[in-house]
Amino acid sequence: MTRPNRHAPGTPQAVGLVWRAVPKVVLASVRHTAEVEDHILDKHPPLTARKVTQALIYAKDVEANWEDHPVHGHQVVAFGTTIDGIAFKAYLHPVNPNDPDEGTFDLNTAFPLLTESQGN
Repeated sequence: MTRPNRHAPGTPQAVGLVWRAVPKVVLASVRHTAEVEDHILDKHPPLTARKVTQALIYAKDVEANWEDHPVHGHQVVAFGTTIDGIAFKAYLHPVNPNDPDEGTFDLNTAFPLLTESQGN
């Protein structure tokens, strides 16, 4: 018998990802450009930058943490679920790199995640 997944949809644990302990990030404000909106809509439908931004600010299941990427540098990786129930992963950079704890971020990209219920 398999044990049911007790994690909220869209969290790293729900999609089988390992998450290291790093300081949490508060996303007080998230901005996106028209280019990011077009990219997400074209490459990762049915997501839109607007739905991702709304989920990052208002959803209760959001997990956001810092990561150091060899190419993109110090960035935030966030997991959440849109109002439509689409689990996603998003990458953001602080608007003010000198004060990243300020809480205002630019959305760089987001893509949907395959959840257990979508895989069956």
